Amino acid sequence: NPVIITKAASIGTNTPFEGTAYSIDIQQGGSITVLPKGGLTVHAGGFTGASEQNLTIHNMQSGAGFIRISPYFTREVEGTMPKAKVLYQTKSTLDTGANKDATWQYIGAPGTDCSIYVDYNTWLYKLDEPNTDWVLQPRTANVALEPFEGYAITQYGQPTYQWTAQLTNQSPTLPLTYSKAGRSGRHIFANSFTAPIDVKALDGLITYHEGEQDRFRIEQTVSIFNSGSWKAWNSIGQTAQGNTPGQYYAIPILAAAADYLANEQTVIPPMQGFYMRVRSRIQTSELSATENVGQILLDYNKLVMGNQHELNTPLRLPQRV
Repeated sequence: NPVIITKAASIGTNTPFEGTAYSIDIQQGGSITVLPKGGLTVHAGGFTGASEQNLTIHNMQSGAGFIRISPYFTREVEGTMPKAKVLYQTKSTLDTGANKDATWQYIGAPGTDCSIYVDYNTWLYKLDEPNTDWVLQPRTANVALEPFEGYAITQYGQPTYQWTAQLTNQSPTLPLTYSKAGRSGRHIFANSFTAPIDVKALDGLITYHEGEQDRFRIEQTVSIFNSGSWKAWNSIGQTAQGNTPGQYYAIPILAAAADYLANEQTVIPPMQGFYMRVRSRIQTSELSATENVGQILLDYNKLVMGNQHELNTPLRLPQRV
């Protein structure tokens, strides 16, 4: 039987908590708010009556709320993921002292059909691998955030953005290219699921254009940027820990299941941008400007995970935004 919601309900406290239901029916006067460190898993019955008017997810510096369709549910069935309102508290800022050293963070959309209004106090960049540099997105305009694409953002202040999005449980295939010019194999993707990605589950989801013999051409590592500035990154160097502002935290895919790694070191939080690198091209010919070396499948059923895997750690890593 469905869980029927007729009043305001919230999930999440100071400790991680996950609610589960076969199905959810939000009726008139009802609403659900998923607070930081809270989560909701819905099984095969899906959602009824849910929309951005009555379903809200909080993604804050202290942690991220999550909503997921159970991994045991068949993703091919459509219409089960609702629209939702997402509150996203940024950590990036231009207000970092007299020298205005910009602090950046990598973000992604919380689904499809999501846009952000970029004003003159905000800088939003996208990295397309064939381009020679980051591409500044239009300002004083609504910019559509492409799902599973990573963006770099900074702005004056540390606002909490309010977005609406169609939540997704589809499984995109992302190309891993290497260009003669441009960023030469450097890719910024994003977790556009509203649940964490289990990095160790990425093993086996990377395929290679010419077969397994080209496995070495793609780094089997996911790197997450801890919100910080170029100055911080440049002044500290490569010896700092990954949770230091301005540094990347590297998660080797094949080592993510190791016992010595803490749970918070092996997931990609919701709406978090992440970095992957193609090391080299297959062809040495100068004729091919951009070469498809491989691809990665973000298989929803294999990758999403719930709070029960996280012990007492927030689903959104507070130092890694």
